[in-house]
Amino acid sequence: MGLKIKGQTYKKSAEDAYGDYFRVIRNVALSEPDKVFDHLKDVLGDKCLHGSPVVVRVKETQQDTSNVKKILSKLEECVNVRLQTDP
Repeated sequence: MGLKIKGQTYKKSAEDAYGDYFRVIRNVALSEPDKVFDHLKDVLGDKCLHGSPVVVRVKETQQDTSNVKKILSKLEECVNVRLQTDP
């Protein structure tokens, strides 16, 4: 059974023939990084993306990102995931 995460598209310019296609999981509580990672493994695997290539972009923020960093370090284990972070 799928996770029913809706897809969205975004065009940088109205003249673009195609936009970026992405999925958004909203309102994720990051207080339990292991639980979040288990859910993301389902999303990256057979329940949603079926091993499709995934790029995770992380922009610089003033917010506490310690739990996000824990999750991202585990995502590096996934062969279909590439992380991009701002310097």
